[in-house]
Amino acid sequence: MLLEAAIAAYRQALAYRTLPADPVGYGATQNNLGTAYWDLGRQYPSGTAQQQQAWLQAIAAYEAALRLSPEQSAQGFDRWATHHSLGVVYEQLAIQAPGGKGAAMRPADPFQRAIDHYVQAMTGWQGEQAALAETAFQSILNNLRQQAQALGIEAQQKSLAHIPAALLPAVWRQL
Repeated sequence: MLLEAAIAAYRQALAYRTLPADPVGYGATQNNLGTAYWDLGRQYPSGTAQQQQAWLQAIAAYEAALRLSPEQSAQGFDRWATHHSLGVVYEQLAIQAPGGKGAAMRPADPFQRAIDHYVQAMTGWQGEQAALAETAFQSILNNLRQQAQALGIEAQQKSLAHIPAALLPAVWRQL
């Protein structure tokens, strides 16, 4: 399978593209590795252990990419896109494991982690890339709706505490 070959190639590249030796290359490679694992997970049946494992690998790679300092990532690596991608993966983990059956973590945790990453992405994109900031804002709204549907209003209320106060009026108007 091509995705597995890509994953192997990215892992080999990380032997040379290390954080100390090539921070931007390291971040880009980890980000690409995360995306390859995300795509691999989407090819497995929903809610399976293989899908969850691939997505947990995607999370690990995306989080490794975010080890770059903001100054390092400004040299050609979009850390806000990585935050958004992390939000997507966490949200899908929560959705694919309703009630926690077979989930690698409790369902509320991935929903809340997704919110945190969407907020990071939106904050980073604001002002410079308004269309992408709007995409992150819509992801926040979608997450909150999914959360209320899957876990109830109480879980949604807990996640609202993760949203900056200045953003809450806009969120409430659209929920």
